[in-house]
Amino acid sequence: MPIHASQAGERVRCTCGADLEVPTMREIASLEQERAGPVASRPAARWGIRQRVLLAGAVLTLAGVLLGAVRYYLRPVQMEVADYPPWMALNLWVVLQQGVDRPPHPLEIAFERQVRIYHQWMGVAAALVVLGLLTTASSLVVDRVVAGRSRPGGGR
Repeated sequence: MPIHASQAGERVRCTCGADLEVPTMREIASLEQERAGPVASRPAARWGIRQRVLLAGAVLTLAGVLLGAVRYYLRPVQMEVADYPPWMALNLWVVLQQGVDRPPHPLEIAFERQVRIYHQWMGVAAALVVLGLLTTASSLVVDRVVAGRSRPGGGR
C-alpha cells in the first residue's frame, strides 16, 4: 500500500478495511523503494482478442442490418394498374393490344433487372448479418481456445 513520509509511525486503514501500522522513518529508509509509477485506482481495461472479435461481429451485423434496411426502403415497387396515371394506362393498353406472345417491353426488362439487383443486395445484407452473428458467437469460445494454446504443456 503506498504511503507518504508524513504517515511514518501512524496507523492507516487499508482499502480492504484492515488497520495497518506504517513503519517509522528509519524502517522506511531501510526498505527497498518501489520504482513503479503512480498507483492507479483501478486497473486499466485491456482489449483482448475476445473483445476485438466481439466488436468485429457487432460491426458486421450492424452493417448487414443497415444495408438491408436501406435496400428495403429503396426497393423497386410495381404500381397497381388502378394507380396508373392516364398516360401510363394508355401505354399499357397499347402494349397489351400486341398480344401475349410479344417481346417484353423495355420498362419491364428494366424493372426485372432492378428486382434482381435488389435481391442480390438483400442476399449480401443477409450474409453480412449471418457472418456477424457467427463472429459474435465465436467470441464466446475464442478466449478459451487461445488460452488453451498458450498454456505450457496443456492440451493438444
